[in-house]
Amino acid sequence: MAGTLSTRALLKCFARSNMPNVAYNPHGLQNIGFTWSLLPGLRDLYPDDGAFLAGCRRYAVYHNCHTFWGPFLTGAFLHTEAQVAAGRLDPALLQPLKETTLNSLSAIGDSFFSGSMDIACFLLLICLMMQGYLAVAAGFMLFWLILAVIMKGLTFYIGLS
Repeated sequence: MAGTLSTRALLKCFARSNMPNVAYNPHGLQNIGFTWSLLPGLRDLYPDDGAFLAGCRRYAVYHNCHTFWGPFLTGAFLHTEAQVAAGRLDPALLQPLKETTLNSLSAIGDSFFSGSMDIACFLLLICLMMQGYLAVAAGFMLFWLILAVIMKGLTFYIGLS
């Protein structure tokens, strides 16, 4: 049935959403990787090949955002595509919405995550390792990675909501 997302498709989309740079290119930047992350959901929403290709074309144009926002954006645009598939939203509204969202979140991601959180985390790791606390550094890194996966899962869910 058109307009429904299976759990399997959602899990595939979430897994793929963590890799928006898989096919980074100078023309559309992260467009191929982002479209790839949406494919299982788009296929569920649009069983008809024509509608599926039209959905893919909406995202294959241009995409550039901080990679931390990949799961949130994947969830949010799957939710939006479900509205389009159900006939509750005009697909022409997606491009302005996409541009505004990407530009805003990219600025936040670049300054907060890359400019602050990543640097603080790696400086702490370097200090711990230089002091000989290798087990503490490994534990901190494992904690940081688990926390990142949990946060990405939550942002994916929030985007779907």
